[in-house]
Amino acid sequence: MEFTPGPWEVEGLAIYKLDDNGNHKLSIQIRPDLNAKQSYSELCCNARLIAAAPDMYEALVNCKDILNKIGCGTAFHVMDKIVTEALQKARGKGNETKNTG
Repeated sequence: MEFTPGPWEVEGLAIYKLDDNGNHKLSIQIRPDLNAKQSYSELCCNARLIAAAPDMYEALVNCKDILNKIGCGTAFHVMDKIVTEALQKARGKGNETKNTG
């Protein structure tokens, strides 16, 4: 599995990744759920969180590497479990849905 590398940019509710030529390689538009009554501010926060995903993923990978190098004790095992579960979620592992169609 390969992700679109960061950095991703955010402007209002638009999230995008530019290629080396300045063209949009990735473009995502956050749209409000009319039934959810989300504020514009909340939607902008969600867009920023999504745009930060590549950086957060890379940070978790680096943390996992460091934990594996220094690992020992209960705190290590707890942190390792948290980081591993977050990486698995990002990679789509552990929450696969069955194709019933």
